[in-house]
Amino acid sequence: SYSFIYDVNSRNNCRSRNEKLTKIFKIHKNWDLVNHTHEVMINLEELGSLMKDGETAVRGFAITNNKSFLVPYFFCLENINGSFKKLEDLYKDKPVQKEKFLITKGLCLERLAVLKTVLDYTYKKDKTKAENIIREGNGQILMDRIRFNIREMKVDEKYLLLDQKKETKVSQVLTYVIIGIGNLIAIIIALVAMININSELLQRHEAEKKLKEKQATLEEVNKELESFSYTISHDLRSPLRAIDGFCRILEEDHQSKLDDEGKRVLKVIKSNAFKMGK
Repeated sequence: SYSFIYDVNSRNNCRSRNEKLTKIFKIHKNWDLVNHTHEVMINLEELGSLMKDGETAVRGFAITNNKSFLVPYFFCLENINGSFKKLEDLYKDKPVQKEKFLITKGLCLERLAVLKTVLDYTYKKDKTKAENIIREGNGQILMDRIRFNIREMKVDEKYLLLDQKKETKVSQVLTYVIIGIGNLIAIIIALVAMININSELLQRHEAEKKLKEKQATLEEVNKELESFSYTISHDLRSPLRAIDGFCRILEEDHQSKLDDEGKRVLKVIKSNAFKMGK
């Protein structure tokens, strides 16, 4: 009789310990998923930032011919493959998200190829072809698709993060009840694990904060670049109008004094002034 009672109690205790361990392992698994999601979002933010830096740098160089603008572009080239590799590793067990990422990766490579073409023409002093490629808008379309895809992937991760946090919270409550009734040692283990995880989340938060600050700085630089471009364009129009006006005076008031070569040269001046104004 005593032997039977002992066996029953032993089995119950064993089952209780297994339930506690299962709950603890589930919490760890959920927190791992949360950390994984945060890491994905940070790397997506980094990818978008690299592409934006590269695009801004090449546009600035094409407008100003100042090579100092290209520093972010070369930084982008140095780090883009590492960013691709991190995201491929993070998505290796998520086929749907991985497919979206691979499409985005292809778009990024296409955009970088367009930027390289603009860069090559600018190096060759063929600003007309470089500006034509920029004005065509194909690069902008690619960049818009990249931004959209990254934003969509981040939204997917946010929804996933919310589900994971809800599931983690439920697991926590159940585990605290079981551990509070049964085992003080398990409570200590769980609390230590929670402290470590919270520390990691704080580090993630700080990293996200720094990324946002960097993004704000880059947006400010971009606005300054746009303002600079507008000023250059505006300041060029006044002398061009003067050139065109004096050409008209020559045509209307002094045409009889010009020989054929003079008229041809005047036509060349007008044509080039018109092209530059356009």
